[in-house]
Amino acid sequence: MRIGLATKLGLLLALACVLAAGLTGYYAFQVSRHTLVEAAKDKLLTSTQVLARRITLTREETSRNLLILARHPAALAVLEKPPEASGQDARQLAELFALVLQAQPGYFQVRLIDARQHGLERVRVDRDRNGPTVIAADDLQEKGHFDYVSETLKLPPAHTYMSRLAVNHDEGSHEGEEKPSLILAMPVEGSDGVNRGVVAINLDLKGMFELLAQDLPGNFRLYFANGDGDILIHPDASKVFGFEIGRRSLIQTEFPAVLPLLKGDGGQAVFEARDGEHAGAPVVAAFLGQGVNTVSDERRVLLHLTPAGAALRAQAMAVPQAIACATACDLQQIGALATQLHQLRRQLQASASVPAAPPAGVAVPPRP
Repeated sequence: MRIGLATKLGLLLALACVLAAGLTGYYAFQVSRHTLVEAAKDKLLTSTQVLARRITLTREETSRNLLILARHPAALAVLEKPPEASGQDARQLAELFALVLQAQPGYFQVRLIDARQHGLERVRVDRDRNGPTVIAADDLQEKGHFDYVSETLKLPPAHTYMSRLAVNHDEGSHEGEEKPSLILAMPVEGSDGVNRGVVAINLDLKGMFELLAQDLPGNFRLYFANGDGDILIHPDASKVFGFEIGRRSLIQTEFPAVLPLLKGDGGQAVFEARDGEHAGAPVVAAFLGQGVNTVSDERRVLLHLTPAGAALRAQAMAVPQAIACATACDLQQIGALATQLHQLRRQLQASASVPAAPPAGVAVPPRP
């Protein structure tokens, strides 16, 4: 069957309509996707800032606990008396340390360390599987060669020292052994104004972040790195604390856009990662660089959140599906549209071929 000119014109017009609808839908998809990404960036940055603030509050709370312990009369009494004469004060302080561990599930260990005797531990309570455990006098160790002791003794009273974020290799530390930890310490001032010792608290780094991240959406991923970019918290456990075993895993390798933050240029970075490991599943990432506002071996840390890309892609893919449902046309519908256009054309031609009647009372001159 030969296709007439009207049918061809109808098909052409129908295809033009479908093409225009498709282009409009594609543009709407791109705009909607951009809007979703920007909304995700704002949400991520806000969540990261809130989490960073909670981390700061945790450090400040630990400093307040250290201040209470450092100024407790029993702490100074133990340090100013020889071990054989400080038994009652030591037991009283050990009970206080145990109460602190019970009240703070993120603490591994609380210790009182003497400035003399090579930094000998005078009172120490560890977290064990069954709860706080008071360490016997024969098992107390010398810690004077560690920076968190020697550097803390140089501080003014009520000032906090923070160690580097590292894996705790201290033997006999029970639940805290071979786990990521952070040590906060404060000097104990004597009656003569001289620092007599140090109160130190070991924090469970991994447990602290798990506790802080409980309120985050389930599709969020948490990252944490030190000022050099060494990964400390990561969804892939094989990448954390690689420097401890001679195999460094750097956050700037996975996310090159954070390099300026590590150099101290700017305080935050929000971007969409689409290269390298995330080429197949792009993610939106929010990084927050935060200086350490206390005496510490760490100069800067990076906190990072990303949502799993699947949830964001699902939202974006719903846009073209809705557009397709609104604009889809099969061949039968296109043929019906062409027939209607053809009938409209014939009606227009018929109307044009019938001369219009003159108005009443108006004479029409004859044709020459």
